[in-house]
Amino acid sequence: MDAPRLLFEILSKGNLPEALSIAKASFPDDFEDARDTLIAFLDPTHPKHAKRRMLKHWLGTEIVSDKKVALTGVYNRTDEHNPDEAWLAWYCVDPSARGRGFGRETLVWTIDEVRKLGYKKFRLWTTASPIEAAAQVLYESMGLKIYKEEDNPKQKYKVYYREMSL
Repeated sequence: MDAPRLLFEILSKGNLPEALSIAKASFPDDFEDARDTLIAFLDPTHPKHAKRRMLKHWLGTEIVSDKKVALTGVYNRTDEHNPDEAWLAWYCVDPSARGRGFGRETLVWTIDEVRKLGYKKFRLWTTASPIEAAAQVLYESMGLKIYKEEDNPKQKYKVYYREMSL
């Protein structure tokens, strides 16, 4: 296995601006939701905690450049999900750092963390948007299989639900 090129740290108030910058560049159409979720993670009294266990969010720093380039997280919705499944949250790599394997490294690292937390399933939802095409190839290559598809009126593109057993 190659040596890690990213170092992950838990999301904090100190690194929130960098996390928000990556989220804004990666999710321009959904930035408000991403921002609200990341802010809620840092505030246990936030209303989002009523329905969602904000398990963890991390920021990845490229070791060589010391630049924050990746964002990842996991959650579990107490009103919808089984207690043995963790869901991927706001996973992305800064557009300026894409195409260098950081997405795969971040996803592998996240899945390992989910295993350490004791979850039995790892799930995510994504869309058929053309900007997510590379992510679809990555998810498939890592064994995250589509188990459900749906048209969602809130989304412009078909929604795919993917999972893998841990």
